[in-house]
Amino acid sequence: MPETSKSRIFNNILFGLVIFVSVFCILLSLLPRLTGDTVCGVQADNMAPEIQKGALVWAKPIAFEDIRVGDLLVFADPKTGACFTSRIADFYPEQQLVTQNGSGELDPYTTAYYCVRGKVCFTIPYFGFLPVFLNTVFGKAAVALLYIIWIAAEIEIRGAAKRREKRA
Repeated sequence: MPETSKSRIFNNILFGLVIFVSVFCILLSLLPRLTGDTVCGVQADNMAPEIQKGALVWAKPIAFEDIRVGDLLVFADPKTGACFTSRIADFYPEQQLVTQNGSGELDPYTTAYYCVRGKVCFTIPYFGFLPVFLNTVFGKAAVALLYIIWIAAEIEIRGAAKRREKRA
């Protein structure tokens, strides 16, 4: 296979990967903002095996009055902002929620309603690592590096094509 064919194949694969990741990230950031929903990567294993750590969770906002025992909700840790999911077991006064983990054990502390981000609509296993990763400095650097490699490959391919034209 000629060198130009290999570099074209590499460039097409890289281009496809960049476009896929870009569109996926844009959709993950825009759709929830447009709909008022919450999308996050679960960073705790407390609801395993139902929802594993690293799952992507899509949640719709829910009013306190609409929460029922058994509902699966997404919460944000007020200190770290990390997402976690829990099932509602009971209610306490002043909008405090008693939650339970995946094995049915009650959590040791109540959770305030202001930590609720929404009621879980659906989850996608493993895809939650992407938004968590992209929110880190290393994740942003990896995306930047991906674009730099793509641009460098484009420049090299175009340069090689021009060199071939000059030789011909």
